[in-house]
Amino acid sequence: MPRFWNERHHNRLAIALDIDPCLLLAPASSRFAIGYSERPLDELVAKNLKTLRSRLGLAQEETAGAAGLVRNYVYKIESRKVTVTLDTLDALAQALRVESWQMLV
Repeated sequence: MPRFWNERHHNRLAIALDIDPCLLLAPASSRFAIGYSERPLDELVAKNLKTLRSRLGLAQEETAGAAGLVRNYVYKIESRKVTVTLDTLDALAQALRVESWQMLV
């Protein structure tokens, strides 16, 4: 860490990331021991896309059309064959009537 990096920076970063500040100070080997786990974004987006789409009763093709995507692109996202860009994530969120961040949790 740079010398100017101090506790205040850790706290601000922790608040921005909505995590426990102690997690930032813990050594990497102990982060997993205190309940932290990494979740692949493509997995989260695929799961949330399918869930939200199903709640609205939309087919993959309908969702793709509403988001301005090619017909089979939603299938590719849900089967994790492609990586979603932020622009695509925004378009899908609008089509599903949710905020973009809701596709990532």
